[in-house]
Amino acid sequence: MENVMLGYPLSPQQKRLHELNNNGLTSRVPSVIAVNIKGECSNGQIELAVKRIAEKYSTLRTSIEADPNYGVHLQKVDSETRSRFRTAYSDEPIQEQDLQGLIRKELDTWTGDYSLEAINVDLSERSKLLILAFDPQFSDIEPAVILEDLSQFIAAEVDPELLEEEVPYYAVSEWLNDLLTNDEHAEERSFWNNKRFDHVDKQLSMVSGSGTTSITMASFPVEGSPELWAELEKVAEKTGSTIDNVALACWNLTLHLLGEDKDLTVGVHTRGRQDEDLEKVVGALNRYVPLYSGLKEDDTLTQFFQRTTSEAKDSAEYADYFDFKMFSKSDSSQSVFSYGFESRDASSVVESGGYTFRVVYQSEQIEPVHLGLNIQQYPERRDIVLRYNKETYTPTEIGYVADIFTHICNKAYVNLDEPVSFNIIPDHLTFTLQSILQGEVREYATSTLIEMLDEQASKTPDQIAIVSGNTLLTFREIHEKSKQLAHYLHRTRSVGHGDVVGVSVERSPELVIALVSVLRAGAAYVPLDPDYPNERLSYICENAHIKTVLLLNKNNERLNSLFANPVFLEEEGEAIATEPTDASAIGVDARDIAYILYTSGSTGRPKGVKVSHQAISNHMHWMNNEFPLSGEDAVLQKTSINFDASVWEFYAPLTTGARLVLAEPDKHADPDYLLDIIHKERITTLQVVPTMLQALVEKEALSSAPLKRVFSGGERLGIPLQKAFLDRSNAQLINLYGPTEASIDTTYHICDRDNVHETIGRPIHNTNLLVLDSNLNLVPPGVAGELYISGKGLADGYVDEHLNDLAFLTHAYTPDKVMYKTGDRVRYFPDGHIEYIGRVDRQVKLRGYRIELGEIEKVLNEHPHVRLAAAKLQEKTEPLLAAYVELDTDGEIQDVKQWISSALPEYMIPNVIQVLEHLPLLSNGKIDYHALPDVDISSGAEYAAPTTSVEQIVAQIWRAVLKREQISIDENFFALGGHSLIATQVISGIRQQVGVNLPLRKIFDAPTIRELSEVIENLLLEANGYSAEGN
Repeated sequence: MENVMLGYPLSPQQKRLHELNNNGLTSRVPSVIAVNIKGECSNGQIELAVKRIAEKYSTLRTSIEADPNYGVHLQKVDSETRSRFRTAYSDEPIQEQDLQGLIRKELDTWTGDYSLEAINVDLSERSKLLILAFDPQFSDIEPAVILEDLSQFIAAEVDPELLEEEVPYYAVSEWLNDLLTNDEHAEERSFWNNKRFDHVDKQLSMVSGSGTTSITMASFPVEGSPELWAELEKVAEKTGSTIDNVALACWNLTLHLLGEDKDLTVGVHTRGRQDEDLEKVVGALNRYVPLYSGLKEDDTLTQFFQRTTSEAKDSAEYADYFDFKMFSKSDSSQSVFSYGFESRDASSVVESGGYTFRVVYQSEQIEPVHLGLNIQQYPERRDIVLRYNKETYTPTEIGYVADIFTHICNKAYVNLDEPVSFNIIPDHLTFTLQSILQGEVREYATSTLIEMLDEQASKTPDQIAIVSGNTLLTFREIHEKSKQLAHYLHRTRSVGHGDVVGVSVERSPELVIALVSVLRAGAAYVPLDPDYPNERLSYICENAHIKTVLLLNKNNERLNSLFANPVFLEEEGEAIATEPTDASAIGVDARDIAYILYTSGSTGRPKGVKVSHQAISNHMHWMNNEFPLSGEDAVLQKTSINFDASVWEFYAPLTTGARLVLAEPDKHADPDYLLDIIHKERITTLQVVPTMLQALVEKEALSSAPLKRVFSGGERLGIPLQKAFLDRSNAQLINLYGPTEASIDTTYHICDRDNVHETIGRPIHNTNLLVLDSNLNLVPPGVAGELYISGKGLADGYVDEHLNDLAFLTHAYTPDKVMYKTGDRVRYFPDGHIEYIGRVDRQVKLRGYRIELGEIEKVLNEHPHVRLAAAKLQEKTEPLLAAYVELDTDGEIQDVKQWISSALPEYMIPNVIQVLEHLPLLSNGKIDYHALPDVDISSGAEYAAPTTSVEQIVAQIWRAVLKREQISIDENFFALGGHSLIATQVISGIRQQVGVNLPLRKIFDAPTIRELSEVIENLLLEANGYSAEGN
C-alpha cells in the first residue's frame, strides 16, 4: 500500500516557530487580544460567539505531529475544537490603566493546553472584558477580524455562510512554501540572496555578561508615549514617511549607538498579508524579516531616516520570499533575532446591533527577540513598549534604553539636520549616570601626610615601624629623626615652604627619614634615581627648580658632581643628630605639594606631576578605611620611589601602626628573594605588577606565604592570572587602577573567587569619573569612551604649566572644577564597574611602567645620523619595545644603541632597534605605524654552544630564568621571552656566581650570551689590572 501523508506541510513560519520551540528558544506565553464589549449582552451570548469562532477557524483545531511515513512534522486539523470558556466577575470597577494587571491575573494559570482560552470578565451589566488567549504556535488573528466576528456571532441567529472559513490556513501554507521553492519566484528570492545579515549573537554594549540562549521575556513601558507619538507624527510629516518607519529609524539609531555597531540587522514585523485575499486568514502569517541598517559617521538624521525607509520598503515588498534557511549560518533558522521592531494596529472600533467592540489590549508574540520595540495602536491610546529577554538584560538597563530612544525621537522632532553624533543622553539620565561613577563622599579629620604620621606616632611611639635587615626603628625614632633632619635642612639649606628637594638615596631607613623630613620642612620631594642617565637627572633638577639634593654619602662621584648643594646624610649625620627633636613644626597645609614624580612624556621630555598633601592623604585615608592595617600587619616596600605605587607602600604602614619592611636594593624584581622575605618577615600586605604576580604564582612557596592581601596594578590583570593566584593563595587579590596624575589609585576591584572577571572596578572615596566621547559628551553604559577623573585625589597639574591645557581640563558638567584626561579608553556598566579597553594615544604600559613612545622617538631622532625613527610595542608573544631607524651613510646601529642607553631609563630602552631603508609613510607624510614590520630578533643561526667558562655560567643562568633546556649563545634574550624583570634575575645570578656587578642596561646593550659574556670578561680583566683591548 502506498504511503499517504497524514496532514499538511508546515508553513515557513510554522517551521520556524516549531524549530525554535524544540530548541527551547521560545518563551511560552499566549498571544492575547482583550476586547471591551459595551451593550446589554449576556454571558451566554459571549460564550456562544467564542464557540463559533473556535469552530470556524481550522487553525484553532490544529496540532503539529510527526508523520511516521515521511519523517517530517505536519499540521493536522482535528474535527473537535480545543477551546475553553469561563466567566469571571469583578467586585470593583476596573479602570483602563488596571486592565493589564487584570489580564495577567486571569491568565496566570494558562498552560497552553487549549488553542483558544477565553475568559469573560463581567465588569457590569453593560460592559464586559473578553480576554482571548491563543496558542502562539497556531494563532495569528487580526484584531479587526476578531471584532467583526464577535459583532456577528453574538446574535442568536447567524447566517451559516459567516460560520464558514473563507481560506483555511493549511491551504495558504502550500502557497507560501511554493514561493520559497518554485523557480518562477527565483528572481524575487534573489533579493535576499544579495543581502548580508548578522542577526544573531548581538547585544548592547552595556551588557557586561556573555550572550545567552535562554529566553524569558518581559516588558518595559516607554514613558510619555502619547507625547512621543505626537512627535513621531510630526517627523513623519516632515520626512514624507510613515510613523512606523520614523519609529524604526529612531530605534535602529538607538541600537547602533548603544551597541557600537555600524552594521546591524533588526527583525522587522510584517503582517504577512500583502495579498488582500489573506486579510481574514487566521494562522501564522505575522513574522519577522531581517532589515539591514548601516550607520555612517557623517550621517544626519535625515540621511539615516531616508536609508531606513528605503530598506524597510524593500524588505516589506519581498517579505513572502524570505526564508531563514538562506542565512549563511547553519543554525540560523534556530536562532532568535538580537533586535526586533514590531508595530500593530488595533485601533478599529466596530459598532453593531447596539454593541460597541474595541480592542483594549493586544500582546502577540510572533517570536521572541532579545530586545525589541513594540508599538500598539488602540482606539484611544498608543502604547510603546520594550520587550526584552530577562536572561540578557536587566530592568535598569532597559530603562536607560527607553530614555535614550525617547531622547533620539525628541532630537529628530527638533532638528532633522542634526548629525547622528549628537549627545544621545537626556539631561535627567546624565545626572543618574554620573552618580554611578561617583565614589563615596567622605570627610576626614586630617588632610596632610604629616598629620597622619604624627597621629600614629603618638599612638604607638615604641612600636617597631621599620625593618631593614637587622636594623629596626620605632615610630618615635622616625618621628624624632625626621624632625631633626627637617630642622637641619631649614637651618643649613634654607629649605622651607614651596621648595623642592631632590632625594637620591637607595632603599633604606635613611630614605624613609629623608622623605618624611622633606615633608616636615614644608617642601616637596622629587625622587632622583641614581641609575638614571645624567642628562635625564639634570633635566629633572632644572625643570623642578630643585633647591638641594639629599644623598646617602659621597661614594658616587658622578652624582656628587652632578647635583648642586647636596646634603650627604652619612657625612653630615653627626651635625644632623644635634638638631632638636622638639623644635616647633613648620606648618604644612593640605594644598602644599607633597611630592613631584616624573613620568614619561609625549613631548619627548619627562613630565613632572605635582601631588598635594590633600590628594595623597585622601588616598591614604581611603586605603586605611577600605583595607585597614594594624600592628599585626607587615607591608613590603619594594617599588622604586620613582613610581607612585611606592608612596602608599611607605605611608600605609607608617599611618596605621603596621611594620614597614624594606626589601634589599636591587632585589625587588627577584621572585625567589621576595617570597623568601615574605616568609621570613611574615609579610601580610604586598603590591606587585601583574608581570611579577605571574612570576610569584609559578613558585611553590606562594601557597604557604602569610599574605592576607595582594594589590596588583600598572597593567592588565587578566582572568587566567587572577584564577591562578586565587587557586594558589588564600590571600585577597585587589586590582588597582590609576594614573600618577590622580594620586596612585583611582579605582579598585576586589577579585571574587566565585565570579572572576576582568574589571578595574569602581572609584575610590571622593573621586568622580566620567566616560566621554570626543565631543566631551557622557557616553551611555557599555559604550567605549575616554576616562576623565576629578575629585580630591587629583594632582595639582604639571611642573610645566603649559602642559596642563592638554590634560587638566574644565569639568564637562561642573565648570568650576577640573577633570584629568587620562587617555585611557574604557566602558562602564550600570552596576558601576569599569572595564579597561586600551589607550586612545601612543602611550603604552609595559610591566607596570608607563611609557610614551614619542619620548623614545624624540631621543632617537636627536642622534646626528638618524634620519627618521619610530617606536612601537610589539605584542606577538612576550611584549617588547621595538624601535626602527633610517640611518644616513655614516650611521652605525651600535652608536644609536649607546646613544639611547645614555639618555633613557632602563625600562624605556627598546629591546631591539631595527634599521630600515625607509620607514613606511602615510599619504600625508606621517609614519604609518600599522605598516611597521614585526622585528625579527632571532639570531637565524644554528645552535652555538658556550665555550668559555663565563659563557657557560651565563648560559646556565639564562636556562634557569628562561626555563629552557638549551640556548644558543647567539640567541636574543628578548626573543626568548626575557624582559626587564627577568633580566634582574640574570644580573643577580652573575653577581653571585661571577662576582661582577653589572648595571641592568647592559643586557639591553648586549642581549646575547656571547655579547654579555664578552662584557663580563672585559670587566674581569680590568679588575685584575689588564686592558680590555689586550694584555
